[in-house]
Amino acid sequence: MKKSLILSMGALALLASCSSEESVKAPATGAIEFGNLFVNNSTRATDLTNTNIADFTVYGFMGTPAGVVFNGEPVTKVNGIWTYNNLQYWTANQNYWFSGIAPTTNANWTFTPTTEENASAEYNGGGVLAFNNREANGSQDLIYAWSGKVTCETPSTMKKVGLTFNHMLSRVMFTFQNDLKNSNSTFVVRDVKINDAYEEGSIDLTKASPVWSVSKNSLVLLFANIGKNIAINTRETTGTNYLIPANYGYNLTFTIDLYQGAQLAATYNHTVTMPEVAMQPGFSYNFVAKINADNINPDEKLYPIEFDVTAVNGFQDADEIVIK
Repeated sequence: MKKSLILSMGALALLASCSSEESVKAPATGAIEFGNLFVNNSTRATDLTNTNIADFTVYGFMGTPAGVVFNGEPVTKVNGIWTYNNLQYWTANQNYWFSGIAPTTNANWTFTPTTEENASAEYNGGGVLAFNNREANGSQDLIYAWSGKVTCETPSTMKKVGLTFNHMLSRVMFTFQNDLKNSNSTFVVRDVKINDAYEEGSIDLTKASPVWSVSKNSLVLLFANIGKNIAINTRETTGTNYLIPANYGYNLTFTIDLYQGAQLAATYNHTVTMPEVAMQPGFSYNFVAKINADNINPDEKLYPIEFDVTAVNGFQDADEIVIK
């Protein structure tokens, strides 16, 4: 009988991290500058953070979306200084709105700035952000910042535009736990794949509660192997991939190599439907599989080697031996 492997799930928000203010090159008084950059971050090597963000792209308008100030201007950090080429200046008694998106280098996103004028002169976000995860192959983070309304009364007194970036994708990993109850039994997990991730998505950031729209769920994402035997009562975690947030139960496959001591005992190929989870931008999801004798073999449970005492043969009397 086919055995079902149950995955439990934990979600962790990628929390904000405050660091020292980033400096921005100020070539002239009254120029629009960017500073106080923060990235809601975490500890994974592929995540964009306060310390490793190297560039971002800025869009911005004055008064209404028709008053374009920045239309995809790259802002780059060189020797600790944020700078951009097409220098723009503040205008007195005007309101501004700015969007920042990263990364700029090798970007797999597009941005369509809003053209809708809001009668109340209030905007939730600057436009529609689209992402191609097939091109990114699950390995690229995506962050977005919205300044809200910035009012300029006197250009000479304007401070740097502060941008707080938020992660727009969901991050996924898998943890495998050895619950076999045999200290000589270890296993290696390899070839962990989501086989039907969404390739493309878009999100209208002008909405009060923006939600990703997704399409083409045929992307195969391979997670980095754990690369070690998992001992009894321990757990190990794969590498991570980024997914476009969606409410979906993905198809997961992986292989387990079971070892008895140093000897490969068996190989089991698993296909699992993951729990349907409404993934949210900026959350990290860790799906945990507890591997035991009932589920390591997807076709049937393991049958333990058992022993029984059938008889204890009694001692037999030997012939007497005379000692001389």
